This record gives sequence, structure tokens and C-alpha cells, in this order.
Amino acid sequence: MAQIRNSDIQKRILEEAKLQASVDVIPTELADKILPVLNVNPKSKKKLLYYKDWNTRNLANNGLYVPAGKKWRIVSAFLKLQTDATVTDRRVVLAMYQNDSADSQICEGVAKTIQPASKVGIYNFMKSVTDSVIADKSSYQYLAVGIPDELTIFEGGNIWDESVNIQVGDAVKWNFIIEEQDILLDAFEVKDVP
Repeated sequence: MAQIRNSDIQKRILEEAKLQASVDVIPTELADKILPVLNVNPKSKKKLLYYKDWNTRNLANNGLYVPAGKKWRIVSAFLKLQTDATVTDRRVVLAMYQNDSADSQICEGVAKTIQPASKVGIYNFMKSVTDSVIADKSSYQYLAVGIPDELTIFEGGNIWDESVNIQVGDAVKWNFIIEEQDILLDAFEVKDVP
């Protein structure tokens, strides 16, 4: 039986990305065609972040930014929008970008219905749901808004509240649950195996 040996690039990946290689005993005739299995370092775990009461209207910059060396997946987002008596229709929009450039937008969650003046809107942005109005009464409405299951935003990316026609007297409160993980292999080049 032959064993797979580490090449220079494999050593570099193991050392710099802090990976562990599982080397299996394999038949000699397959040794030159199979690479080691790389396992993610168990010290690099996912963690959940909770952003509570993110009021985008009180911030000079109303974006949440992915820190250096990290990547995010939105698990869910919750918005409570209480509109004042100013007569205009509001539309809730949650946008995600891969960097600060306006042309780097990768996704947008847009509420199916508009929200009028003097009403409380409860919006749940979730994976694997169809946009729908759950309840629409005279003083409140509950809505579900779908977001992609596997949407990943990398370091430098951001999440923005781009809701339309929000007024000065409107109360805007977002809550997010975000899965954060270290970026390990994005800096490595792909090379052909000899």
C-alpha cells in the first residue's frame, strides 16, 4: 500500500490555513491520482452573532460590515417598523453587498407589500419561505420575506437597510442573527497537481 505525501502547496495550506490532513492508506496504483483529505481545523468554529435594536436611522452609516478575516450568513432578520402619520407609503428593503461599491450588490430582500402611515409592520426575513402577508389589520401587519439559503457575504461586505420613503418620525428597529466563520482558504491559488 502507498501513502499520499505532502507537496509544497499542501504544506503551505496546512501551515498557513491551520488545517489538518487525514492521510489514508490507499492502493499503490491510485497513489499518484489521489490527494489527502483536508479537514477544517476544529478550532475554527462557526458562531452566531445577535444584533439587537439596530436602528438604521440614528446612524451616520446604516450598514453592518463583515469584519476582516470573516464571512457571514444571515440566519434571520426581524424588523419592526412603526410609521408615523406622515402620508406616504413605505417599502422595506434589505440589501447585501460584497463591498462598498454600489455595483457589488448580491441580494435584496424586498417586502411584498407597502406599509402606509400610522401602522406597525412586523417583517421576518427567513430562509426557505415564500414572501407572504401573514396578517394585515388596520393598525398592524405581519409579513414573511424570503432570503437565499446559502448567501455568504465575505470580509468587507455589508448589509444595508435601503427601505424607501422612511420618514423622520418612523421607528425602525432591526434584529439579526448572523452566522460568522473565519475565512481560511480564500487567499490560496489553485495549482495543477503533478
